[in-house]
Order: sequence, then structure tokens, then C-alpha cells
Amino acid sequence: MFFRHQSDAAPKRPLSDSNEEDLRYFRKFMGKELLPDILEFGNEFFPYIEDQTEEMLQAYYKIEPSQVKEIQKKEVKVGATSLFHASCD
Repeated sequence: MFFRHQSDAAPKRPLSDSNEEDLRYFRKFMGKELLPDILEFGNEFFPYIEDQTEEMLQAYYKIEPSQVKEIQKKEVKVGATSLFHASCD
């Protein structure tokens, strides 16, 4: 963040240094807005695939770490790497 004629950005701080109200906002934003429970086609983070099929347009559902063992029991393939990623320039 810049103020008047300063050329330096505000230093980064740990999230824990924020006040309680800001922490609640950040956690809600990161938990629901940035990483929604259901990622549907049309969302800015939905993976772009050329020549997509109906199957490729199915929604993605957030999986909590506590659910992984249960999912593995149901013979669902859990990859070692992310299916997709997003970056900001």
C-alpha cells in the first residue's frame, strides 16, 4: 500500500498480528469466497479446458483433510499433486 510520495510498500505481517475482526473477515474470505465449498463452471478458478465435455464441466467439491481417509476407502483416486493451480500476476 502506498501513501503520498512513498515508494515503499507496507511491510508484510503475519496474519496473527491482525485484530479479531480482520481475522474473521480473512478466514471467511479465504474459506468461502477464494476457496468455495463447490467450484462450478463459470467461477474464475474453474479450470479452463479446450474442447470440454459435459463430464469435464462437473463441479469440484472441497475436501477437508479429515475426509481423505474415508474417501480413499471408497476407491477414489487421490493424486499426489494438485489437479490445477491459480496464480496472480
